[in-house]
Amino acid sequence: MDPIAAHTGALRFSTVDDAAAFQALDHEQWDAMVEALPHPTPYLLHGWLAPRLRAVGAEPRIQLARRAGALVGALPLELSHRHGLRVAAFACGRHGTWPDVLLAAGEPEGTAYELVERGAASGQDVLLVHGLSPRSRIAGAASLELVHRIDAPVIDLSRGWEEAYRAKVSKRHRQDHRQKQRALSALGRLETRVHRSPAELAAVLDDTFRLHALRWAGGHDRYGYGGSTWRRFMLEAVEELGGRGQFRIVTVALDDVPIAFLSYFVLAGGAVGHRTAFDPRFGRYSPGTLAFLAGFEAAAGESLDRFELGPGEEPFKRSLQDGEEPLCDGFGLASDLRGAAAGAAALGLARLRVLLKRQGLLRRVYRRARSAPARASRGATEARSSGRTARAARAPRRRSARRRG
Repeated sequence: MDPIAAHTGALRFSTVDDAAAFQALDHEQWDAMVEALPHPTPYLLHGWLAPRLRAVGAEPRIQLARRAGALVGALPLELSHRHGLRVAAFACGRHGTWPDVLLAAGEPEGTAYELVERGAASGQDVLLVHGLSPRSRIAGAASLELVHRIDAPVIDLSRGWEEAYRAKVSKRHRQDHRQKQRALSALGRLETRVHRSPAELAAVLDDTFRLHALRWAGGHDRYGYGGSTWRRFMLEAVEELGGRGQFRIVTVALDDVPIAFLSYFVLAGGAVGHRTAFDPRFGRYSPGTLAFLAGFEAAAGESLDRFELGPGEEPFKRSLQDGEEPLCDGFGLASDLRGAAAGAAALGLARLRVLLKRQGLLRRVYRRARSAPARASRGATEARSSGRTARAARAPRRRSARRRG
């Protein structure tokens, strides 16, 4: 779109309130606004939002702004019902990162304020949003209360992967990666593949669901990746995103059976991590790390200048990062006292979680809860073992008593 033409002519506003109407929007104009964001996010791409709205059965309240018939702004919200309240949130869901008000290149920032004003009348009691940048448009336009929740590491690939790898990973760890790769190769034919086309992506989706289920079996999977909704959604998403060159899946396969994967988006000259998992049976060989390294190499090979790893504090991510982006939860746009009370409660809970996390208490409780099944299993084994030992110890005494009798 011509940047000069983008902000000429009268603004026309409308609201999209069903998935079919959103699907009918011009995806090129929409995605151009996503790429024009101060921090572009793949979770607002048309090829991601359209199948998600269909799969989850959301109630879209997407505010649109047009000039001369062309899209120049959007506020992509949806409504849900929680505890008797109507809660507005970004239509990408709570696990999307860096959502914001969309504006075409050259469009005045004042349009964002007008979109937010219309969004405030969407029928919600309160707005609760996640994964925001503290510098987001909506934070200022809606005067949101923000809580810094977590950071997302970023790797600089502009110098090429080989140079970045040598600079960020010690010689000992690089040697360890090679040794584990050789050890895996000794088990069978080891192959790393990058899947790009819709057909290639669809062919390995079931493997990503399988690996994710194996990785989180018995643990806490906050994403629910692999459930019926996710499967339906992802099949449609990879068809659309793959056709536009916006999605990749890297697999590490042993004898043609994937044992680890990394999926990521391609957007605005960079890569954004999506999901990763591995088969725990091969955990000693770190196949997940090998998938990450292959993904970084593939991204750099496509001249992508950065890889955003997404929220997380895993040591592996921290060891590679060149920087990090803060992610915040935001609360506001209460329409009445109930909404204000709900927003205040959510804000207080978010702050409490951050406080507990900083103190390390939540981490210890979480790890203890995660290890509870293993402790219970060990306890049962020890009890059986103790019972056998006790019976064995009593048996000689009974025989001795019979001899004395």
